[in-house]
Amino acid sequence: MRSGTIALLLGILFCVGLAELPELVWVQFLPVAVFFALFGRPWRLPALFTCGFLWALLRAGWALSPALPAELEGQDLALIGTIASVPVRDARRVRFDFVPTQWIRAKHLAPIPWAGPKRFRLSWYQHPPALHPGERWQLTVRLKRPHGFRNPGGFDYEGWLFREGIGATGYVRGKDENRRLAISTGQWVAHKREGLAEAMDAAVGATPFRGMLKGLALGMRREMDSSQWETLRRTGTSHLMAISGLHIGLVAAFGFALGQLLWRNSGRLMLWLPVPRFAAAMAILAAAIYAALSGFAIPAQRALVMVVIFMAGIIFARRIPPGISLATALFVVLLLDPFAALSAGFWLSFTAVGVILYAMGARISPGGIWWKWGRVQAVVVIGLLPLSLVFFQQQALAAPLANLIAVPWVGLLVVPLTLVGVLLLLPLPTVGASLLGLAEQILALLWPTLELLAALEPLHALAGTPPLWTVIASFFGIAMLLLPAGFPARWTGLFWLLPLLFHVPDRPPVGSYRFSLLDVGQGLAAVVETHHRVLIYDTGPAYSVSFDAGRAVLLPFLRARGWQQVDRLIVSHGDSDHAGGLKSLRRGIDIKHLTSSEPTRFPGATPCGAGQHWHWDGVEFRILSPATGSLLRGNDRSCVLYVSAPGGSVLLPGDIERAAESELLSIVRSLPPVDVLVAPHHGSKTSSTTAFIDAVQPGSVFFPVAYRNRFRFPHKQVLARYQRAGSRIYRTDRSGAISFQSIPGAIGPITRYRDEARHFWNFQRKDIGPDPSP
Repeated sequence: MRSGTIALLLGILFCVGLAELPELVWVQFLPVAVFFALFGRPWRLPALFTCGFLWALLRAGWALSPALPAELEGQDLALIGTIASVPVRDARRVRFDFVPTQWIRAKHLAPIPWAGPKRFRLSWYQHPPALHPGERWQLTVRLKRPHGFRNPGGFDYEGWLFREGIGATGYVRGKDENRRLAISTGQWVAHKREGLAEAMDAAVGATPFRGMLKGLALGMRREMDSSQWETLRRTGTSHLMAISGLHIGLVAAFGFALGQLLWRNSGRLMLWLPVPRFAAAMAILAAAIYAALSGFAIPAQRALVMVVIFMAGIIFARRIPPGISLATALFVVLLLDPFAALSAGFWLSFTAVGVILYAMGARISPGGIWWKWGRVQAVVVIGLLPLSLVFFQQQALAAPLANLIAVPWVGLLVVPLTLVGVLLLLPLPTVGASLLGLAEQILALLWPTLELLAALEPLHALAGTPPLWTVIASFFGIAMLLLPAGFPARWTGLFWLLPLLFHVPDRPPVGSYRFSLLDVGQGLAAVVETHHRVLIYDTGPAYSVSFDAGRAVLLPFLRARGWQQVDRLIVSHGDSDHAGGLKSLRRGIDIKHLTSSEPTRFPGATPCGAGQHWHWDGVEFRILSPATGSLLRGNDRSCVLYVSAPGGSVLLPGDIERAAESELLSIVRSLPPVDVLVAPHHGSKTSSTTAFIDAVQPGSVFFPVAYRNRFRFPHKQVLARYQRAGSRIYRTDRSGAISFQSIPGAIGPITRYRDEARHFWNFQRKDIGPDPSP
């Protein structure tokens, strides 16, 4: 069972690692592979590998088709469909999933069946009404195909949409035609989740830990603020917010006890069905209902399957080994959703349970329950070390101590009170509210301890994303370290961990630099790395209070590249699309020096000005503008940075327009032709004058623009000017992050992250045509 499940998983992983999907005609061999997996014993493992590959291929084909036609992007579409999720409301909008069924192509025509994507993620900005799951609406929407940032170390939003079955994103237009057609009785689970969430809001009120209580009870964690997540992350206790074995097990135990209590009162019923069997069935029912109400996250699925298997052993009087239960849970999860394997939660959940079974099973332990509990926490931290460093580029060293305190505190006090309180909210609202208030107070008592550990905690930060071989070697080392006491040479497992822990990141040699223009949407963020130092030019936009390019793009990129501090940050000017990520960046990493053309807007900043220059590791940095005493204002006062080395040069002009370009002409004419120019003002027609282009003579031009941005950058006239000058064109909306490394005498190959890390679900440049080039 275990080897077969691993073979199935490997087949799925082989499929999801492909850049292009094979033809779906291969799926016709799936029944043959299933036959050999069941009856062809010598071919069982290869057959299960093939089953995994073909099953993932089939599900991918279903998920990706039909796609939204390119000609419908950005068009007003009148659609009829159903709200298919619990709407999430914030200060700016309401966000929800929508399943369309009909398309009204014109007012005078009858609706026709919708033949596009099966599920959308929509936002309603302008005076959104109260929305509820299951309601049937006619909405006028504008859609676009799944598209997100693509950067090294960053979150793959397109992959997340693919896993969720969402084929398009968009927003509701403010039209009179938007109307509720019916109040459906469907979406029972979503209805109940919404009702319980509203009841919790009314009972608890606007308390600091309301979001955490909703996360523990219903898996709704959107109300948790960034500081709470940071505390959990730094103490290695984020898993407490995942509905997993702890929560499902408690609910199953409650169901089991309730079943025993009810069934023992009737002798006739006990003769018909023994008490343990009925109690086990009640435990399964309770766990299944709770897993559904929590949103069926992957850890909840794994825990539910293991509860079902354990209780089935009671019902059928069979003892099922825990290892078989875990393998069966993995098999069932992969059958239900093969792309669960793309989630970090999948790997962390199953690995944690597997490590506990491996390290604690069939052992003679001299200590009591607290010794065993402490050992479990240490074992989990050691076992998850490789995955933590790969997924998050860091590991909380205080995690064993934090979990030793927090897990029993939350699991034995907060979770039971929260679950019982939620259960009683509807029949006994006063009692339920009191229990939830008590749970909130107990959680508040724990929080200062976690904040103290987070403040004292020196995170082990990994020096960049490690090679795969170091991760594989580390698992061998962990397997040796967790062998039973007395096993010879257990300590040699430490040597297998050394390549992972002390991996040296790739750095440009002295006299060279690596330049990366990151994909931050409609904004600008660039990184220049030398042998020992790193500079950031602009921090990208802020999209909301809780989401900005600093947190979502720059910090993950720096962690993936192994940087522990920023030596210099230049904020070209104060516009939000250039400075929006600054606060998050400052909170997440040490910044040694901050420079800006508007220093009064950023505490601790010094002014940038023409004539400033410095050298790092054989690379020259020069500020070309604004000049001292310059009368330039607004965008034209952007800090203009010139970076040069024997291997080539790059010019970053910020958002300068015609006036600043005119003042720069004499300076740039004195420079050698620039190898790479980041287009001024994102390719606006107010910039990139012919005189400026002729003076710079850029070999390549990088445009930092968002997909289908409302400004329609880069402007067609600007593109035409650069094409006439013979420049090669690169755009972040089509290429993702754009990078190159200078080499002696030239710049190295220019890489597009969308091509470099492409998966079959990712938006590809070919979908909108090639970049315009000479």
